Amino acid sequence: MLWLVRHGITDAVGNWLSGRLAGVPLNREGTEQAARLGSFFASQALAAVYSSPLERALDTAAAISRPHGLTVVERADLTDIDFGQWTGSSLSELRNDPAFHRFNQQRALACPPKGEAAFEVQARVVRALSELTRLHPGSSLVVVAHADPLRAALAFLLGMSLDFAERLEISPGSATRLEIAANVRLCGLNHVPA
Repeated sequence: MLWLVRHGITDAVGNWLSGRLAGVPLNREGTEQAARLGSFFASQALAAVYSSPLERALDTAAAISRPHGLTVVERADLTDIDFGQWTGSSLSELRNDPAFHRFNQQRALACPPKGEAAFEVQARVVRALSELTRLHPGSSLVVVAHADPLRAALAFLLGMSLDFAERLEISPGSATRLEIAANVRLCGLNHVPA
């Protein structure tokens, strides 16, 4: 079983693009979400917990791994998208930018200025997930990452165009469950523990 977890909420979510910026921690609500994820996964048998190297993901992963006595394994290939020149920009600033609209409507072809194309994000995350599932055959593992990379990977695994990835809701502090055997089966999308 493969669990894809989006980190808990930060002050940036819904306000500005943090991308790969360091120093974007979970806020109080995000810390509470991470604790709820830790409680949710406490009863699951987990072989490993992997995480993006960004603080918000690592803190969420630590809350999940703690009840199991597991060490979180950082993976650079699970990091957030590089928004290039948009990094740090508020969503209100980008609202009238035609390139930002194109990026959100045609993910398969668009790229943030001096940033990372969505297909590049998809390729690196799918490669990482493939490697991790091969390392842990028949075991449950958790991967903690970010909304855009998780959506891109899910689109690939479900046979969807990247242009439709934004249709997949991946809320802060949510867990999505996949069964990967001969085929990929989506068993639960966007579960937010109460």
